[in-house]
Amino acid sequence: MLTSALRHLKPQFLYCTGYHTPCFHGTLDLTCSVDNPLIELSQHQTVYHFGSGNSYYLGDGALLKKEVTTLRIFADYHTHTVHSHGRGTVEDNVKAAISANLRAIAITDHGPANLFGVGVKNLDVFQVIRQEIIACQRKFPHIQILLGVEANIIDLDGTLDVPLERLHEFDIILAGLHLLVHTNSLLSGMVMAGNLIGRYCPVARNRLRKLNTQAVIAALTQYPIDILTHPGLNVDIDTRAVAEVAAQTGTYMEISTRHHNIQPSYLETAFVAGARFVISSDAHSPGEVGEGELGTQLAKAAAIPPWAIHNLS
Repeated sequence: MLTSALRHLKPQFLYCTGYHTPCFHGTLDLTCSVDNPLIELSQHQTVYHFGSGNSYYLGDGALLKKEVTTLRIFADYHTHTVHSHGRGTVEDNVKAAISANLRAIAITDHGPANLFGVGVKNLDVFQVIRQEIIACQRKFPHIQILLGVEANIIDLDGTLDVPLERLHEFDIILAGLHLLVHTNSLLSGMVMAGNLIGRYCPVARNRLRKLNTQAVIAALTQYPIDILTHPGLNVDIDTRAVAEVAAQTGTYMEISTRHHNIQPSYLETAFVAGARFVISSDAHSPGEVGEGELGTQLAKAAAIPPWAIHNLS
């Protein structure tokens, strides 16, 4: 279900699936330790490095170099502008992406169901954003600029606040479960409100967890969602159950650098269940565009192999 825009940007190198765990500690050398045994690196292997830490990964596809290749995001698929809850224009975000040496950026303003003016006023706003993207694409042809949406799951049956028949208007589709939204039914509204206090009541939390998971899975199976945004943020879900369905539908689970609720254990559980990931900034100001360091740190802590994260390069 991967969009053509995302396929176009897929990394061109392949990773060796034999070594998923950090394999270097200390000085880089021509041998490394994976669960103690020494492995001789061939001339056709390269070493990839997550962020600024001291953990390294083996990968195929390039000659071995003395220096380490640091993995960074090459695209930020989750950014907001003044059209919803952001503080910069489309052009501001694009310029920030260029400054961050990104190859692509998606403008993904909130859907219309968000309360308190957080979302777009109506779906027609996205056509205004499209025109601004077209103008920016002419001005900055060396970066790919995608029109997206961060749609809201507004019902336990998985309904989004962007109708299925309108989704073809977007290059990339993000969706997430947010608390403060207009819901489709009284029951769904009660569940969203319940999540605000459910964390303090174990009995209610267990019930809400099942309902939240039900809503997310229903959305994944009904809509061509490319990225599930900040899974579990403020709403408890069954990570394994959601990840299994995301793997089946080809939906990436987001590693957000904006929200610090993500734990390595969540990534480990999702990965084992078959999920693949995207690191994104969820930028609400141009200065946040392209921020990926926290995401690479989390991936390193959870020993997620680089090939499982779509936008690493």
